Amino acid sequence: TMGAPYVHTFLADTVIAPPEHQPFYTEKLAYVPGVFLSTSASAFSPEAASFPPSDPHPRPGLDLPLAPQALVCSFNAFYKVQPLQFSLWSRVLSVRPKYSLVLRSKNGQTEGCFAEEASKLGVGRERVHFTGDLSGDAHVKRCAACELVLDTDHFNGITTTATVLWAGSPVVTFPTENNAGRCSATMLNSVGATELIARDRRDYERLLLALTHPESGPAKLKVLRSKLSAARMSA
Repeated sequence: TMGAPYVHTFLADTVIAPPEHQPFYTEKLAYVPGVFLSTSASAFSPEAASFPPSDPHPRPGLDLPLAPQALVCSFNAFYKVQPLQFSLWSRVLSVRPKYSLVLRSKNGQTEGCFAEEASKLGVGRERVHFTGDLSGDAHVKRCAACELVLDTDHFNGITTTATVLWAGSPVVTFPTENNAGRCSATMLNSVGATELIARDRRDYERLLLALTHPESGPAKLKVLRSKLSAARMSA
């Protein structure tokens, strides 16, 4: 909420601001059909519409590790990654040795802190990769090259999640009580991928473990990518 008497209406959908949240807004909640967010992801990367529907995009030239490791990625700003969440990601990676973590960062000190913390939690430095900014089209391809994308709680990816979904990659989230922590859930709801919305932190971890399972995970990810690719043109 703006908390300002001169702002009268808040455009929302029923996921990002359920009716029972009205007491927390000074504005009157006005609901739009579908999802509250409109995005131009398709405008800056129309090529994404032709990406293979069930397989990740090739990695060369996208500032991603080229080793045979599968990738779980978070392109959200580093300040959105909270200690509890990073510990959860590291816990999952510690039992999924074929996966590496990719984080977006432009700060060497921050990278050192993340790498050191991951090492303390049982994830070797060679499995944590840091990537910087890319142009719009290249960034969409980079999103499409990840097997699975990790959302941050309390402050979701928002524009990042919209870009990831346009690229056709699955993103796992769980909605918190605050507005900024419910954005990814409403986008996943709009594309019919509610199975990627966790109920709580424990369910979030369960989902990550299921989707990165060495035997059953790849097939599940293929199904999700095909589903997202089919839905993105109309959601």
